Amino acid sequence: NQDTIYCDAKHRFWILADGMGGHSGGKIASQQVVTCLSQSLIDCSIRDAISSAQAEIERLQNDQSDISNMGTTVVLAKTTSRGFELAWLGDSRIYHYDGKLRRLSHDHSFVQDLIDRGVLTQEQAQAHDKKNLINRFIGMTNPRFVPELKTYYPCQSGTLLLCSDGVTDFISDMQLAAIMTDSVDNEKRSKLLQEAVFATSAEDNISFILLSFDVNWSLKLLNCTANLI
Repeated sequence: NQDTIYCDAKHRFWILADGMGGHSGGKIASQQVVTCLSQSLIDCSIRDAISSAQAEIERLQNDQSDISNMGTTVVLAKTTSRGFELAWLGDSRIYHYDGKLRRLSHDHSFVQDLIDRGVLTQEQAQAHDKKNLINRFIGMTNPRFVPELKTYYPCQSGTLLLCSDGVTDFISDMQLAAIMTDSVDNEKRSKLLQEAVFATSAEDNISFILLSFDVNWSLKLLNCTANLI
């Protein structure tokens, strides 16, 4: 499995990484990045933590030629007093559901660039033969290594969904919204999401985190469900 997830309720952050570079390289990349981030995020800013993870992957690439092409996507969420600090690289995603499904991240991928330029529709991108080609990730060595950061203040209580492309390559946003609407229980949502993916031709790893929260004068975490398959 090349996906790695990490949930830290004490320090209130959640990480998901989807590795690449062959089975061995992808697994090492996602595990090392999550380990590095989980340690750094306790005391460091998100930007500094991601820079440290990038440095660790570069070190491993230089030390071990057989995994020199490894890398990993990453999405993470960390709470503030009133919302979340979000960060991502690649095509793993972050959504917020509060009765409506909102995609909070923006894919760093070849097909997303074509969508942004009006060359492809979202539906055409789903069937494109290069839909898995990403152009920003931890482990890349050109100057485009820049994490995307966002501070998000939800107006309503709801649920964050962090997920890899093993979910979104086969389940549309409309289907995701229907699953989230079907139940307010994250355990049931998790089961429905797994069943929906298994009903497709998906062969990739599946990983996702469901994090429910309440917004009043401050943000209160309610529960979290994480799955790695």
